[in-house]
Amino acid sequence: MKRWTGRVVGTAAIFIVIGFILMAVGFFSGADTSVIFSDGAFYRINDVAFEYDSAQELEHAIKNVNEINIDVSNAAIYIEQSDDDSYGLHVSYVQVGEKPKVTMEDGMIQVLENEKDNDFHITFFWNLWKIVLNQNDNKIVLSVPKDAQMDSIQIHTSNGIIESYADYQVNTFIVKSSNGKIDTDHLTVLQNTDIRTSNGAMDIRGTFSKNFYAKTSNGKIQASGVFHADVTCETSNGAVEMNVENAVDDYELEARTSNGKIVIDGDSYGNEYHSRQSALYKMYLKCSNGKVEANFGEKGKQQDFYSMSNNYTK
Repeated sequence: MKRWTGRVVGTAAIFIVIGFILMAVGFFSGADTSVIFSDGAFYRINDVAFEYDSAQELEHAIKNVNEINIDVSNAAIYIEQSDDDSYGLHVSYVQVGEKPKVTMEDGMIQVLENEKDNDFHITFFWNLWKIVLNQNDNKIVLSVPKDAQMDSIQIHTSNGIIESYADYQVNTFIVKSSNGKIDTDHLTVLQNTDIRTSNGAMDIRGTFSKNFYAKTSNGKIQASGVFHADVTCETSNGAVEMNVENAVDDYELEARTSNGKIVIDGDSYGNEYHSRQSALYKMYLKCSNGKVEANFGEKGKQQDFYSMSNNYTK
């Protein structure tokens, strides 16, 4: 009996391995392995997409927006600079299991997933490979006028990157992703910055006031710019790098790492550092596995320049 059971289990394991090999061969040969079953029939995901384009949907341009709210499950989200003084929104969903509700009107832009269909999804190796490459076929692209002033931006996605490279000003900036990197540049936040991801690095650049909080469980945190704010950066697995244009005397600085070293303006310390001085702002930097580095003033500007050069030449 035991011998028979062992043969069955061994045979099953062999067929499973063969199946994965065949799927991999098909994928790298260009096969479309993403399929859904809906209304009694099979379709390729690309055949049943959801799309919204404000340029076609709206009768007049939206030029005044105070609030942006995006709360979705699986989508990459991009904020880019508009070509004119109006806002634009393009939503393109390939995975039809999530149907977003789009609201775009004077004063508010909102994309929410509140409708779920009952389709049966078979995504196989194709979707697994997309996750590994940090790619997402569901995309939300928001265009913002240069120097726009807004009250609140709140963005949440469970699986997808979040990138904001537009030049605008906002009072509250809250961005969260469960799986994906978060990058910003040219951003100005006047009151509250809260940026979090569970699995992914973040590269945050801009001018920040009052409160700045950044946290990831797995990935490096790099924050650069002007910080007229209390700063907290925490990561469990990855380094923390601060490049600050303000003077070091502006901060009561505390830094901790379990496995790594602490470097402040080029000087190395142990795994704990505390400036123990009264200052305008507090800065707390912590990581469990990695180096904590902070550069201030002219050195912070220089380090930020080199970091930007490295990023943009990839």
